[in-house]
Amino acid sequence: MSEYCCPYCFADGYLRKTINWPQNLKGNCSFCLKENQPLLEPHELKMDFQPVVDLYVHGGTKTLAEQLGQDWAIWSSKLKSDAQIRLLNAIFQKQFSKKHYCLRNLKKREREAIAGWKEFSQEIKYQNRFIHPEDIHNRLGLDILASFMNQIQLKKLPKALYRARINKDNYNRPLSLNKMGKPPVELAKNGRANPIGISYLYTGTTPKCAIHEVRPHIGAYVSVVDLRIKDPASIYIVDLRFQPGTISPFEIDELEKFSQIIPFLKILDTKMSQPISPMKSDLDYLPIQYLCEYIKQQKVDGIVYKSAACHGVKDYNIVFFSDEHIERNSVKCYHVLKNRIEFEKDV
Repeated sequence: MSEYCCPYCFADGYLRKTINWPQNLKGNCSFCLKENQPLLEPHELKMDFQPVVDLYVHGGTKTLAEQLGQDWAIWSSKLKSDAQIRLLNAIFQKQFSKKHYCLRNLKKREREAIAGWKEFSQEIKYQNRFIHPEDIHNRLGLDILASFMNQIQLKKLPKALYRARINKDNYNRPLSLNKMGKPPVELAKNGRANPIGISYLYTGTTPKCAIHEVRPHIGAYVSVVDLRIKDPASIYIVDLRFQPGTISPFEIDELEKFSQIIPFLKILDTKMSQPISPMKSDLDYLPIQYLCEYIKQQKVDGIVYKSAACHGVKDYNIVFFSDEHIERNSVKCYHVLKNRIEFEKDV
């Protein structure tokens, strides 16, 4: 008896929406068990899955189906682990071994990425601030990253964005609209993405994200402006959140080449959202500032990074290198009544 899969077997956007699911064959899915869905025989997806599966070799700690889910969020949360394994076997019409899998050369590339980042960070902080060895981009993987930027751009832009400013003198009314753009260059302090004197517009996808970005003290009043992107089709935003579900492997050209910089992208994802002590920020922001400058030179309008404090799916930050694409609507005032502190033992 033939088995069939349906769009709801997958979380990956490409598999859910881009695959041509037949409307003339509907029924109950053999894997996620959802009823009255368009159905495909799993082997029809083999050509899509083959380049992804080719990245993996024996090793690691999980079965191939589990590892694909962890690395790329391919499977629907409704699809149980045994059904994931059955579906992958059905796609390739063979039984994959029960051995564990991992990305090819993963450990070696992780070591190289960590060493390269550490070397670069030490150099830009303590040795050469403005001029670097010719091979620095190659060591970090920036040349490869540049070739894939159009494939890791933020495809679905948020409808609303928010920018926050702490009210001086504990003033409890919102600041005027004309004071809620990016700061003038003479007031632009060192930031996560910008060096001193270069002004960027920091925004969050929720008011909470925007407020956390300015690190208000308890009792502070914070003005938050509602922003809109004037022409979303003209904006080019690179998404530096390398986490399952933000990038579909089925939409990446030259996937084998892209896999070489996955460890570096994971480092960027961590470093962009990592809390940094204000006392160390002038130096510790330097490596990230350099990379943001490099990305800006690729004719990019801004970057996305995870919020350090807000962890919802819809909570993240966008830095715009210019505010010419942004319009300001209304300003509200928020009173910071409490803050949540989390800590871990330093081992």
